[in-house]
Amino acid sequence: MALAGDYVLFGVAFAILSPRVLPPNFVDQLTGDPVLVGLAGLLFSVVWMMPQLLFAPYVNRAVRKKPYITIPAFPARVIFIPVGLLMIAIGPASVGLLILVFLSGYVALAVGDGCSVIPWMDILGSSLNNRLRGRLFAWSQAATGVR
Repeated sequence: MALAGDYVLFGVAFAILSPRVLPPNFVDQLTGDPVLVGLAGLLFSVVWMMPQLLFAPYVNRAVRKKPYITIPAFPARVIFIPVGLLMIAIGPASVGLLILVFLSGYVALAVGDGCSVIPWMDILGSSLNNRLRGRLFAWSQAATGVR
């Protein structure tokens, strides 16, 4: 049940803060620069995949996987609180700094999520049989896909 709750809640939050929609739109509204807009859309995907390449060998050899989920995931999820407060403090006066703070928060989220997804999938794959895992993914996708 905890896996399903985590999957659904993260899926809903990820749909709201979609890295393919929110950062490019935000950067476009502030600057209109097509290079920055493209970078903002690409940044999350690239930064999310890089830690997986470096982190996977360590996680696969680890006996305990949960610390590899919680240690990177918690700061990555709560980073938006100080980032949001800092963005409010900066305001629209300094557009460059505002974009830098915003994209830095997104990069921190991508790194934390990129590191924690490997052990999360490992635990999910080893704790549920194929039938239950299929149901979990189906119901979770249905719950997060309704917008």
